[in-house]
Amino acid sequence: MDKHLMRTAGLAAIGMLALSGCGAGGSTDADASASPTEDKPICQQEASEATTIDSAPEVEWVEHDGRPYTPKSEDLGPAEEKDGIGTCYRHSPEGALVASADFISVIMSFDADEVNKLTQEHATGADRDKITEDFQRLEDTYRGTETKQIIEGMKVAGYKVESYSEDRAVISVAYSMEAQGAHHEISFALPLTWQDDDWSFAADAYGDSSEDLTGYTPWAPRRSASSPAPPPPPGRRSPPIRSLTGADASGPPSTPECHTAGRSCLYQQADYSGR
Repeated sequence: MDKHLMRTAGLAAIGMLALSGCGAGGSTDADASASPTEDKPICQQEASEATTIDSAPEVEWVEHDGRPYTPKSEDLGPAEEKDGIGTCYRHSPEGALVASADFISVIMSFDADEVNKLTQEHATGADRDKITEDFQRLEDTYRGTETKQIIEGMKVAGYKVESYSEDRAVISVAYSMEAQGAHHEISFALPLTWQDDDWSFAADAYGDSSEDLTGYTPWAPRRSASSPAPPPPPGRRSPPIRSLTGADASGPPSTPECHTAGRSCLYQQADYSGR
């Protein structure tokens, strides 16, 4: 497996799983909750002094074709849009959370054109052209597959602030999904940097993923009464999903090369056996 795929498609293993629950409440931090001023966009306003998120921010959830819902807020961003890509997020932990969920959603679309636009707006580093090449290959490989359908059905389910400073943020975003008749959860973390009055990610940085959602705050699009989420089977731990592949998930595991020992392998065959 090309090392650049480890750096792009999620910048973390694209495995699946997440907290269930609905977001509620809002930040109590004055900087994060204050309405944007009329003379400056939110991304150019004074940075928040907060280093964590006190409660799940209230946002509007935007539906997209072929990728997970994304959050949007007048107070947090994205305040602007360029060719379908959100820009101008608040310089705060909440703004970094919204940006993370937005960026990860585009990355998980496996749409080379959309990912290219995202990298042009928000990626730093010398690997931006390589990302476009990689995602064109991924798009061609996974178009119309079960894996792509699973990704399209993923929903944001929670978050956890891993670290935050004035110019750097790592916030894990949890996702939930249904696959092979079972409920699964996982989180992805995309390291962000504050640069040129907006949040960006390094094209050559490593993200991370985890199936351990201890300490996550529920945060999710509210479900309609007509389509409740089926809960995990009582007393049964969600089957592990190492990561995604274009092959039938019920088949034997594949073993692509991993760039770094100890990290999840991108696109390794999912295991739904529950073993």
